[in-house]
Amino acid sequence: GRIADCALHIAKEKILCIDSKFPLQSYEKIIAASASNDAAALASADKQLASDMKKHAADIAEKYIIPPLSTEFAVLFVPSEAVFVYVCEKLPQVLEYCAQIGIFAASPTTLLALLGTIRIFRILLWLTVAQNIKSVKDEIYALKSDFEAHAKYTTALQAYADKLAVQAELLNKNAKSLKARFERFSEL
Repeated sequence: GRIADCALHIAKEKILCIDSKFPLQSYEKIIAASASNDAAALASADKQLASDMKKHAADIAEKYIIPPLSTEFAVLFVPSEAVFVYVCEKLPQVLEYCAQIGIFAASPTTLLALLGTIRIFRILLWLTVAQNIKSVKDEIYALKSDFEAHAKYTTALQAYADKLAVQAELLNKNAKSLKARFERFSEL
């Protein structure tokens, strides 16, 4: 039952949902009130548009922000630059509310900028991962060399330890022989 107007796969198993729920009737009331210079009607229409947009934003957040399947944000697409500018200038509380619940309000132009930014971040992420992979690979090869050197030193140390053990055994035999001779000499 969750079908966004647009779903973009922006990362492995991550979807960015874009929905264009826009209360056109509320905005038409603003146009009519502005044309008739009716300040009270304009204030009422502004309040209605703000309320309707907040409701649409909340609906989008509830339906489409479902990590880990989706991104931690979604987009409320406002299909007109003029309407978006009006909301930015006259109804900033709508944008503040959207930001609080993880919704980006976007016009056609700002949506292109947002998608371009996401694309750049994906490229940067890929480059970072590629660089990290190279660093890890280089470190693994360095560790391999270190382990080979360690094995060589361990083998050499073991050979010295074996020689030392042989020499210690000879010294021990020699000491026993000397002790026995000394004991025989002291008995005389």
